Amino acid sequence: MHMLNETSRPWAPWFCLPADDKWYLRWQIADIIRQAMAALPLEYPDIEEIPAEQAEEIRSLLESRIRS
Repeated sequence: MHMLNETSRPWAPWFCLPADDKWYLRWQIADIIRQAMAALPLEYPDIEEIPAEQAEEIRSLLESRIRS
């Protein structure tokens, strides 16, 4: 355990997880990933409004490419 403490860093942490119980191991891994993702500064992108005519033109173009 001492080696993990010496090599683990905030930007690259090490984890010691028991592997004898698969569901518990997977739950622990999922929780680590969940916490890491929750700590990310993620935001939804701003949506740029486009005129209805331009949106219809884009829709027609995409639909024609699907059909061909």
